[in-house]
This record gives sequence, C-alpha cells and structure tokens, in this order.
Amino acid sequence: MSNNNEVDDESSKKSDLINVGSGLLSNINYKLAFFMFILGMFLFSDLFIEQVLSNTPGAVDGECATSKGTMIQLLFYTVSLIILDLMIKSNWL
Repeated sequence: MSNNNEVDDESSKKSDLINVGSGLLSNINYKLAFFMFILGMFLFSDLFIEQVLSNTPGAVDGECATSKGTMIQLLFYTVSLIILDLMIKSNWL
C-alpha cells in the first residue's frame, strides 16, 4: 500500500514541475525581450561609444567605455526598459 503512495507522489511532482515550467514560459514578455535585445546591441556597440559616450568627459578611454561610460550605458538601458515596458502595457507597441 505504501508503494502506491510513493508512485502517486512521484507523478504529482512531475506534473507540478511541468506546470510550473509552462507557467514561467507563458509569463515571459517576448516583445519586451526582443526590443531590449535590439536596444542592447545598439547601446553597447562601438557606434554608441564613438558617437555618444565620447562627448562625455571621462566616459571613454581609447575605444572602450570606462566605468563611467558603462554606468551611462546601463542608465540608458534601464530607463529604456521602463519606457518600453510602459509602452507595451499601454498597447503602444
């Protein structure tokens, strides 16, 4: 009789794991992930470093962003994330 309980426990654990996994995948905002990937490719590119960060003193050393430059890039990225999330939630995108 204890064998039946063990089998029931194992099958319920498997179904719970599948339910949790599918629930997590269904809650991903794929539209936001796509736009953030495209934006990240631009913000961390050489073009952004040369055209935008080079105008800020101390943000670029040679062809690379310094710690200050990286903080500026991450600030742009975070603010853009908030704006994009609001736009998607209000059905503008």
